[in-house]
Amino acid sequence: MKIKLGVVEFESSELRETILSSRQLFERSQNPASFLDCVDRQKLLSSLGNAIGFLLRDRLEEGDGKGGWGKSDSLFMSDLYGPKAGADTHDSVMTTVSVIVALQAADRLMRCFSSAFAVHTWPQIWDEVRSGMSAYTKVRWDFSTGAARMLPLEKGRTTPRYRHTAWFLQLAGTDCGFVDAERIARYLIENFNSVHWEEEKAATPAAALSAFDLMKRDEGLLGLLNEAEVAERWRLAEQVLVERYVTDLEGWTSGMDPEKGRQLYTLGILAVLADLFADTATPLGALMQRAMEATLQSPWRGRSGSGLPVEPEAGPDISVSCLGVSTLICRHRACGLQEDESSEFARILSFLVDANGDADGWPERSYAWAVSYFVKDVCGLLLET
Repeated sequence: MKIKLGVVEFESSELRETILSSRQLFERSQNPASFLDCVDRQKLLSSLGNAIGFLLRDRLEEGDGKGGWGKSDSLFMSDLYGPKAGADTHDSVMTTVSVIVALQAADRLMRCFSSAFAVHTWPQIWDEVRSGMSAYTKVRWDFSTGAARMLPLEKGRTTPRYRHTAWFLQLAGTDCGFVDAERIARYLIENFNSVHWEEEKAATPAAALSAFDLMKRDEGLLGLLNEAEVAERWRLAEQVLVERYVTDLEGWTSGMDPEKGRQLYTLGILAVLADLFADTATPLGALMQRAMEATLQSPWRGRSGSGLPVEPEAGPDISVSCLGVSTLICRHRACGLQEDESSEFARILSFLVDANGDADGWPERSYAWAVSYFVKDVCGLLLET
């Protein structure tokens, strides 16, 4: 399958074969990549290569959102909110940021290889990604205010969006960080109380909490801000997210059908806030633990020997399973897995690599934002060898 990214054109099989060469990393590794030894190594690496190719194909090559990501978001929005929502989708800051973070991890992995593709073609791909993101950021982010803008830009209209601005802060730690982290942080702090939180999706407090957590962890950035204000906004964002927890579903949700939205929203929030897993003493940490436990039990775990479903009684779903694998890898890093969690991880990962490890390609009926978490965390484990 040929992939064209701006002026760069290449075969997806070249990308997959380069990733397959990293099996030597496995053979030299004792820990922590051995955590992935519950599946066939070659199939896992083949799946990873296919997933990276899928992410690259999701980039928008025209329109207001050119250089950003989100082709697959029309499918995601249609599945959760109905056909009209899918038809109105242009690009997605959430998808763009999550894909960039994943591709950054893939770029670091590529630098470990000496194949012709890794040495010559991949740097061209990464340069094209960065060039596209530079142009995209100028359209999507307002330097003067620090806020993200909504698209399309009708007659120069700039409508700030708090959730999108929070996502943009994640770019500051990447090679595509064409933003001013301090300006974004100050916008988020100063405008927190202007948000009508009762009208926002659970994704908004989750994105805000992730941004404030990043501020707390980045000493250089925190030194430019009022530390007490950051801590207070963090606490308030946590409170909003805790209040959005749906006890009947043991998780968070959105969309026309609460049951159908539960898996994607719950696992998406767990993946975004993975660094908070270890602190089960906080109200949010306790709920995250409960949500993860419920996900691995009936009716949310799905059928034996397969991946996670979108909703009870449904078949296994690629995107939901990608989020499940990512979340469990993060739990493994943060606090270790219980024996039953390890067996569930092996089951879900086996489903993914069996479904995607042989063919030259990745199922098109997937959401790039969800697949990006799989790529980011599997690459991360390989990079730790």
